[in-house]
Amino acid sequence: MAHSYTHEQVAELEGKQGDMLYGDGALVVLKALLESGISYIGGYPGSPVANIMDAAADAYDPVLKKHGIFFESSSNEMAAAALLTTSVFGPVRGAVAWKVLGNGVGQDVVDHVSQQGVQEGAMIIVGEDYGGSSTSVLQRTLSWGVKSGIIVIDSRGDAQVLHRMVKEGMDISRDSQSVVALLVRPQLSHCNSRITVGNNVVAKINTNNKVEYFNRDFSKFPFPPNSYSQESARFESRLPTAARLVVERKLNEYFGAVDAKV
Repeated sequence: MAHSYTHEQVAELEGKQGDMLYGDGALVVLKALLESGISYIGGYPGSPVANIMDAAADAYDPVLKKHGIFFESSSNEMAAAALLTTSVFGPVRGAVAWKVLGNGVGQDVVDHVSQQGVQEGAMIIVGEDYGGSSTSVLQRTLSWGVKSGIIVIDSRGDAQVLHRMVKEGMDISRDSQSVVALLVRPQLSHCNSRITVGNNVVAKINTNNKVEYFNRDFSKFPFPPNSYSQESARFESRLPTAARLVVERKLNEYFGAVDAKV
């Protein structure tokens, strides 16, 4: 069932540094993406992140369009994943969303993008609902991400932390040239919370400021012998860099006694 957002809720996406936003996980994620300076957003609606597509659709005319952000409600997850190739060949960042079962549908394209590497940042927002009973097939993203060489960020159930993880994930994607998968569970997606926000950032390359000439880098094309150098770079440079940045930027949190079993 589609979720409609009021004009007042959409207007909160234009909040400035220090302002408060009250809304569900979709508004929190979309606001963080706006602050990250995305050039595109797309996806295939599926539980529990279908509301992200609803929020983007309702916010397109009043917010996204004037920021020059390309928005697409994709026909399937593979079509959504194809948007990520924009970040392979150009200095732009963006995000796509789908439910966990869509990982398999978008697998072909995602594997190519992960091998090639991205420039400014590319994020897959995955509706992770294992044990949440919002989809009919139970799957986990972590094992899929390990197999495909993707960084997986699993935010704890705090909307302010989710807001930070979106922005941190985008920056780590840029700095390590790796694809990032951000997990959004039903509890985060559908619960309303109040968070402190920052300023939106307009991307240098957008639909209002298009590039006049596109310089193709043939080393990015996923064909031999490029495939071998890309694969080496992914596991010898990009992923180790991402792991180091996760530690340096303190993305992992620890609670309780240091000697606890869990």
